[in-house]
Amino acid sequence: MPPNVSTRLSRHETNKYHLQEETHVLGSLPDDLLLLPGLYDLDGLERRVLPRSLVHRFNQLISDSELLYEFDDGSRAVLALTPSIAVKVGDDLDFDCLEVLTYLYPHHPELPIPRHYCALLSGKRKYILQDRVVGTPLDQIWWELDVRRKTMIKDQLTSVFAKLRSVPHPPDTDGQITWGSGKTRRCKDARLYQRVAATAVSGPEQFIDFLLPRPRHDTEAERRALIGSALRSCISEHAVLTHADLQPRNIIVALDKDTGDVTITGIVDWELSGWYPTCWEYVKAISNTSLNPGLQDWWRYLPASIGEFGPAYAVDLMVERLYR
Repeated sequence: MPPNVSTRLSRHETNKYHLQEETHVLGSLPDDLLLLPGLYDLDGLERRVLPRSLVHRFNQLISDSELLYEFDDGSRAVLALTPSIAVKVGDDLDFDCLEVLTYLYPHHPELPIPRHYCALLSGKRKYILQDRVVGTPLDQIWWELDVRRKTMIKDQLTSVFAKLRSVPHPPDTDGQITWGSGKTRRCKDARLYQRVAATAVSGPEQFIDFLLPRPRHDTEAERRALIGSALRSCISEHAVLTHADLQPRNIIVALDKDTGDVTITGIVDWELSGWYPTCWEYVKAISNTSLNPGLQDWWRYLPASIGEFGPAYAVDLMVERLYR
């Protein structure tokens, strides 16, 4: 996630995020937007073309929006449309997280997870409307926090992820208990690039087969077999609800200037979330973190509720070498 930004964009700058004339909406728009003039007649709209008058109204909101985050190349951004509603914009957004979060929210509405309302499809660009999270990405202040405040973060995360991992695992649309995310549930792995399993995964052997690339020659085949053998001691028989990108950049916090206390206001970027083996949260939480200045000790403050899986992380590094 790029540096925290809070600024008004010029209308010229926001044109790149405008909706096209033909835009489809999937899901229900949040009440905060339904109360705005020009949007009141969208109540209950699902999987339909957005009327052009409302496309124009959305574009007005985007023009007047506050920029919260933006990638350097402009390929992704988060804009505050109202004091309580934000929109994430990008060509490669993954809508499968909506299925996960729609299921999660009724179980634990008290968790600091922004509610995701609907998705918009406009040409090649995708939009996700969600609650706005106020605060600062943890990676921007982690280096200046002392042990007491880092431990506060750990304790809060421990509570959140204990509840997250206790959420019942629902069957897929065909009644099978499968891993991953989406209505047709599939596993994903964002290792160098995002891969999606071609078929359903319902246990450790299938998950291992998904993780490991096809060998190109005999030497690679033996190396793949060795790493697969090591993975079998790491991958659990069952899956738990997993964020799968628990990095400091995806944890938004508020710092009390008087007491110095740190409070988590939101855990964001759920695009890789889904049902994964018990070690997966730990492994993905520290992947590449040590490469970022000031975050070398992040692994020491991971939530206790996700467990410690150092050997699984070591094996995962071996998996990554197969892709290089």
